Parts: sequence; structure tokens; C-alpha cells
Amino acid sequence: MTTAQLQHFAVLTLEQTLTPTGYQIVVTTNNPCHLWMRWTNLQPHPHIYLELDRGTFIQRLKRYATCFWENNEQQEPGDTLTHTFIKEPWPSCETRYFFFWGTVNGQDSLSTSPIFKKHRPTYIPELPFIEPWTWEEVPMPTYTLKFTEPWTS
Repeated sequence: MTTAQLQHFAVLTLEQTLTPTGYQIVVTTNNPCHLWMRWTNLQPHPHIYLELDRGTFIQRLKRYATCFWENNEQQEPGDTLTHTFIKEPWPSCETRYFFFWGTVNGQDSLSTSPIFKKHRPTYIPELPFIEPWTWEEVPMPTYTLKFTEPWTS
């Protein structure tokens, strides 16, 4: 790997554990880095910026902005591949938007993660809780028997 590649990071996995008062979020990255979780409960708004292309300004650079955010540093010291964030308190039925940014060897990385949207449900300790982050699983189709052919029995 080149030095420029080592200055970047990518989020490989994002795991969560629902706690009685919030979440424990564990992130793994491809390169050792030190991460901060930047979060807000206000939905980020897209802004379109102009890009100069062959002498003409074109509106195609989309950036997201929010007016209020908080930074939370990972629990582990130094540059690591696994990053743990304890998000407590996190009230029930509150939606938060967050992304990760970091440093590599003490220098700001050019990389950031995508923006994640997370809603915290009411905590029920008896039920296991698994929620996908970025997709919804489509249920399997159900079939009903319309008629029976004589050769199938």
C-alpha cells in the first residue's frame, strides 16, 4: 500500500447492541485509525454546489450539512481496527444521524463514512433485537395450493 492509501479508512462492519439506556456501537475499519462519531438528532439537509466543467458551472456536487452536532471519541486508545462507541443516554423513539471521521497517525484523514440513520426503539430485555442498518429484507412469497393434479398425489 502507498502512503496515500494508508491515510484513508473505510468502514467494514457496523454492529450494535441495544442497552437499557442507549446503544453500544462497534465499528471495524480496513486501516488502523482513531475515530470520532459525529452525531445529531436533526436531519441533514442536502446542498447542491457548483462544479466547473469545461468552462461551465454545473450543479452536481451534493453535500450534506446540519447546524448542530456532537463528537464522541472511541473508547480504545490510539489507532485501532476496532472502534467502540457507547451512546448513552439515547431516549426511546429518538432518531439520530451520524457518521465517522478520524485520524491516522495523529493526522486528519481525508475519509469519512456515509451518514447513518438510527432509530432507538423501546428497550424490552426479554426479546432479542436485530435490526439491519441500510436495507429492509423482503419477505419470502407465500404460495397457496389452487388445485391438485391427479399425478401429484
